[in-house]
Amino acid sequence: MARYLAGFCAGTIIVFGLVLLLGILGAGRLNPHRQETGWVAWIRHEKLRLLQAPPGRIVVVAGSNATFGIEARRLEALTGLRTVNAASHVNVLYTLQETDPLPALQAGDILLLPLETQAYARTTEMNQMSAEVGHQEGLDYFLSLPWRLKLGYIRHLEPSFLWQQLVRIRDGDALPRQGYWRFGVDDHGDLDLSDARPAPATVQDSARTTSMGRTVSPPMRQILCASIRSLAGRGVRVIGTPDNIYLMDQANIRNRQNLLKRARGLFTSCGGEWVDVPGGGLQPLERMYDTIFHPTAEGRRLRTDELARALCAGPIACKPQPVRD
Repeated sequence: MARYLAGFCAGTIIVFGLVLLLGILGAGRLNPHRQETGWVAWIRHEKLRLLQAPPGRIVVVAGSNATFGIEARRLEALTGLRTVNAASHVNVLYTLQETDPLPALQAGDILLLPLETQAYARTTEMNQMSAEVGHQEGLDYFLSLPWRLKLGYIRHLEPSFLWQQLVRIRDGDALPRQGYWRFGVDDHGDLDLSDARPAPATVQDSARTTSMGRTVSPPMRQILCASIRSLAGRGVRVIGTPDNIYLMDQANIRNRQNLLKRARGLFTSCGGEWVDVPGGGLQPLERMYDTIFHPTAEGRRLRTDELARALCAGPIACKPQPVRD
């Protein structure tokens, strides 16, 4: 029995050690073709590169509502401030400190946060996508996590994923760059939506299954407030604004309106600012592409114009430049 237990313990230690070794050796290696998570890590890597520029910029951070719904090049022309769309296709984690390019922001920058409304109600638990994307960002990501999230990170990394990370090479340079393709961002972080065709039935199906809360969860309240105060202390202005969304159900619309009121109060009480937009960010069906969060190219243009007018009429002293339609 003692020999059995010793062998079992030794085997467990060996297996754990091999998994740990795989995790360390493969960390920081991008694998853009991995289903579900590789492309998310790749696009975040590309957008982070765009932030290696002098301060005085507008940096947009959110999920796919801003990836599809805000055109940074156009917003730059309308405000006169260099603009980078650093939004991801998905909300990878539910915290700002660990997911988004906040360390790259400097005094004089403006962080624009059109966070997805549902994100305000989320918790800060780790999930598989969070762990895999974080692993592709490198060991520094893991080391920056609090212990509670470190444990979740380890729990969600499967050995098969770690092996793939070790044997795959960086092959992102071979990815296509023209037309609507999730990897194809330009030097402002904008997607090319010129050939993205609307799918109204898909948008409506998505809207029918959407459930909207009406309050900010305590974890998000704490994390968001701490982030705003930290950035304000570094000389970064943080401006919240409604997300882009299509909703059909009136109860969901009312809940969202209540939630946005609470979000506005949170931003202003924690040292940030808030800018409203026409319709509170709600979009008509004809502006939408394939989900309730994704405007079409025309919807994005109109939405960006609305946002620029609101910013220039409020917190930003704009110096508009000629706009190319």
